Amino acid sequence: MNRDVLTYPPLRHAEPFAPLQDHGGYPLTQKLREAYAATGYPSTPQGRVTRMAALRGSTAVFYTDNRFRFRHVKSDIDIVATTDMVGRPGARYFFYASDLLSPTLREVDILCFTPRRLESELQDPFRIFLITKMIQPGVPIVDRHEYERRKIDAMAALIVRGAARREQPFITPSGAARLIIEEDLFAEPWRWLSLRTYYREAPTAHRQRALLTWFSHQALDGLVASHAAQNVTAGQSAPPELVYELDFSSIRYGPLLADRTRVMAGFIYDQFNILFYSGGRSFAPDQAIRFMMKAASLSRNPRLRFDADLIFG
Repeated sequence: MNRDVLTYPPLRHAEPFAPLQDHGGYPLTQKLREAYAATGYPSTPQGRVTRMAALRGSTAVFYTDNRFRFRHVKSDIDIVATTDMVGRPGARYFFYASDLLSPTLREVDILCFTPRRLESELQDPFRIFLITKMIQPGVPIVDRHEYERRKIDAMAALIVRGAARREQPFITPSGAARLIIEEDLFAEPWRWLSLRTYYREAPTAHRQRALLTWFSHQALDGLVASHAAQNVTAGQSAPPELVYELDFSSIRYGPLLADRTRVMAGFIYDQFNILFYSGGRSFAPDQAIRFMMKAASLSRNPRLRFDADLIFG
């Protein structure tokens, strides 16, 4: 057994962690709900049948000291939502503006999708667009438990994919958390700076690492419950964490370059396909700034690395 796969100190936390008690207990959660309501989305046909909504990404990570902070003067507010009513292709964007969370007007992007659309990604080892949104740090707005369940399902899918890609059946919660990050980078090599912000540089980075590991642990337990993994800790010699053996026999990957090209192409296609059915949008200065930030990130990752050492090394 490869010990390097079993222990990842940057992600492992020694103390017990109970995010269900902490999640949703933010003093400004009500302010976030007010901002969500003020967009007008809850009054749309999609919003009226929304099951779950959550703030995601850097805005969630920079929420600290009872304040919402932003990484950049042009940073937007990203929200994901599951709903029972979305036409083709099962997902769409809504774009709004709000000044309830910031002294200046901020763009609010709501990405809503049907549970069926997300499930189709969970069942396809080469699709990941919506999954990447669910695994990001987040703050629940509507139905915390539904949000956490969807997040755990998304993480479980990435853990199995990462293990299958590496042909490594044994894993710990910290190792699984590392695989989740690497599967995200596999599809989004330009996102490494965002991931470094989430898990190393933000004021809540320690909490985000702890949450990531906790959720990966829940995902592994879910895989055990579905008979896609088994807890084999008892057979190990003083392991630092619980050890799981994964069953990824149903997943078949080919040459790495071919698989990665397929995954990245699918990610880009899904993004623009959803934008197209959302009515498209102009290439405004804010979008130009974001594009340049991604280009700058790629210039610092010229070999398109997707190992987690890019984040924690």
